[in-house]
Amino acid sequence: MEPIYATGMAAKLRSQWDRDAGLGQNHNAVKFLGQDFELLRNQCSQSGRLFEDPLFPASSSSLGFNELGPRSSKTQDVRWMRPTEICARPQFIMDGATRTDICQGALGDCWLLAAIASLTLNENLLHRVVPHGQSFDRGYGGIFHFQFWQFGEWVEVVVDDRLPVKDGKLLFVHSDEGGEFWSALLEKAYAKLNGCYEALSGGSTSEGFEDFTGGVTELYELKKAPADLFSIISRAIERGSLLGCSIDISSRFDMESVTFKKLVKGHAYSVTGAEEVVYRGNLTKLVRIRNPWGEIEWTGAWSDNSREWDNVDRSIRGRLQNRSEDGEFWMSFSDFLREFSRLEICNLTADALQVTQVKKWSSAHYNGEWRRGSTAGGCRNYPATFWINPQFKVSLQHPDSPGQSDCSFLVALMQKDRRKKRREGQDMETIGFAIYEVPRECMGQSGVHLKRDFFLTHASSARSELFINLREVSSRFKLPVGEYIIVPSTFEPHKEADFVLRVFSEKPANSEEMDDKVAADIPEEQRLDESQIDSGFKSLFRQLAGPDMEINKDLKTDGFGKESCRSMINLMDTDGSGKLGLVEFHILWEKIKRYLQIFRDHDVDKSGTMSSYEMRRALEAAGFKLNNHLFQLIILRYTEQDLSVDFDNFVTCLVRLETMFKTFNNLDTDADGVISLTFFQMNSLAREIEGFPTARLKKQSTRVTTVTGQMLVETRSGDGFLVTPDAERQSDFTSGFVQDFSLDLHVGIITPFLLLSSQDAAHDINTLNKHKVTHVLNVAFGVDNVFPERFSYKTVTVLDLPETDITSCFPECFRFIREAQEQSGVVLVHCNAGVSRSASVAIGFLMSQEGMSFHEAFSVVKTARPQIQPNPGFMNQLKQYKPEEMASLPC
Repeated sequence: MEPIYATGMAAKLRSQWDRDAGLGQNHNAVKFLGQDFELLRNQCSQSGRLFEDPLFPASSSSLGFNELGPRSSKTQDVRWMRPTEICARPQFIMDGATRTDICQGALGDCWLLAAIASLTLNENLLHRVVPHGQSFDRGYGGIFHFQFWQFGEWVEVVVDDRLPVKDGKLLFVHSDEGGEFWSALLEKAYAKLNGCYEALSGGSTSEGFEDFTGGVTELYELKKAPADLFSIISRAIERGSLLGCSIDISSRFDMESVTFKKLVKGHAYSVTGAEEVVYRGNLTKLVRIRNPWGEIEWTGAWSDNSREWDNVDRSIRGRLQNRSEDGEFWMSFSDFLREFSRLEICNLTADALQVTQVKKWSSAHYNGEWRRGSTAGGCRNYPATFWINPQFKVSLQHPDSPGQSDCSFLVALMQKDRRKKRREGQDMETIGFAIYEVPRECMGQSGVHLKRDFFLTHASSARSELFINLREVSSRFKLPVGEYIIVPSTFEPHKEADFVLRVFSEKPANSEEMDDKVAADIPEEQRLDESQIDSGFKSLFRQLAGPDMEINKDLKTDGFGKESCRSMINLMDTDGSGKLGLVEFHILWEKIKRYLQIFRDHDVDKSGTMSSYEMRRALEAAGFKLNNHLFQLIILRYTEQDLSVDFDNFVTCLVRLETMFKTFNNLDTDADGVISLTFFQMNSLAREIEGFPTARLKKQSTRVTTVTGQMLVETRSGDGFLVTPDAERQSDFTSGFVQDFSLDLHVGIITPFLLLSSQDAAHDINTLNKHKVTHVLNVAFGVDNVFPERFSYKTVTVLDLPETDITSCFPECFRFIREAQEQSGVVLVHCNAGVSRSASVAIGFLMSQEGMSFHEAFSVVKTARPQIQPNPGFMNQLKQYKPEEMASLPC
């Protein structure tokens, strides 16, 4: 039976109910990509077949997209093998998980392996990530599962045990013994979570720490280390915290260069121990460090074979000294501070490191987003937009100890899912936050979003130490009792990202998101009798009105568009006639005059348009307070590409807001801000929507500009589309599309001979040459083939509409791809955006020619080019596509 998935608000409510019931906790993790380990394992047991994961296939797409892409020398001759094929008696965990089980391979994920090494020091933590009961013995089905913390919830990831092998050895992480595979499978599950193995290259140990524990990380710059840092390290290790360290690089040429005493720059190490020993009559502080490579160790004082050990008590030396080349070594704490640059400590419960006893902190967790034009305001350096960032309030009510006024708390800001976006050329944004004391007039209030004037006249009480392009920025603070606003932001405005804000406090503290309460303060309408309206206005009305002396919805003006006029008449049409009389029109006229004055007041540069952040202030001046979510919708609907708002759109927005508030208030009979609808009212509303006559819909046309500058208009005509030249715009200057220099040159490599892209890559000769393209399949509409003398082209024009029968064109497309393959060529398939049409052709080709199921083919193409999304009609056709039935059909 097909599962039924909720969407929209139903999905949001279902998700909230599930989490209220405990979904997302470690004992009840969210199923990543909907895969249920127990269900899949039982299916394997019943079928007698080993599990093969269709959502993370044993193919080049799972390895990477650039350095680990299909054409990289690192991935040539790679095979995928199960542990049972690699060695005679594979073990999942042999004699317990230890630090020596983790040796780095060809992937630059030392930060992750350092975190895994630290994880082995705490068995309870380890088995939260690596569940018990997994082996290659009884019940083996080629399937394993692991759990990771992801932005506030635990996620269970299922993988098969096919691992990449080159020259008979595991390509990536492996154990020292060679027959133990828990660490390699853990790395594979983490790669799947982030899209591919290459997405794990480069990072901060704190990422791994937090994804294994759900804890919060604090960073110490060792050149400014606190006096009690050794004590902090010792207590953190005793408490089970995870610790990592690294040496900064001065340039990219320093990356993984080895110092004179065999320390590696730009490389992540684990801190696994701290001891004090008596050396020549004095207490000497030592720390134990581990290199995840499993080799290359410190050769200075207190290294494996140094003379210092000769002057230590024999029993202590026997307990601490290790002479094997396993990547682990001791060094003095003073050398540690001198040689290393940074220490990261992940506190599992944000324990207070300044005291010896363990304290449980209270915590709060908020999901947020920065969206261009509405909530992405940038840092304090951008005062015009800084105030539109999301705002969160924390109330510090209990000092740390009696007689003091200060309260300790920790703020951690984390950006979400950035590794997954690396395929799209994106990486970490530069993030940070500032903290302000709540003004006296706003204390105790929640529905308040502080505005620009406040931030122009008040300094911050505290802020993150720096803005940095790491996944998380965190800082510990002590501030007096009071209420404070935390403003998280990217460094520059208009940078889009999702984030999680976590606030930890030693004593109970209340916190909440600060957002304007949705409300409308609409001025009273002044309703005059017809005799009170001056003659000049009556003359204007007679010019605009029809023979019946009423203005209908097709009112034409030189200023407002039809949509605006219809919205205005809908607002003022009290009798449902679709027309306005003299009195109603006079009221509307006064409203427009008021709107115009507000528009002029907020159009500060007198450009005739407002920016998106000026729009929010203008809406408030008009009497409307909206929260961030509603304002985002307003910006999406009423702004142009440059986020500007003209007067026409401004009036339309205000009129529709007023209509909605009036409608709601009429239904809200007890004025409590909530309306209840009976089933019959809801059913009536649904029937009204279903029965809406399509004749009343506004006729829509789509204006298209080709890359050559040709301007066309597409208009629906019967079952098809009528395409005509755009006479209104032919005289305008154009160079084809809007000039946007951030081209989409990403090329998805589906197979060695089949590539997928947008039209941008198809028109970039360097990209085509880089990927050794010989053939180009163009399934776009109105896009020229610009290098006919260089490449073999095939054009199959397809409209990106749900009703288009895309499968009817498959035979022609597939013949062209096969001909190219037989000539040892490389085919680039593209449409306009490389999202729907070309992706559907690629999916269909894998189903038809490679024998894949729809889900397998979709997964391969999605992995190669994550932004693909065939339209709903194409998706249904692909799910029902039977290649054998289509083989004989003509295109």
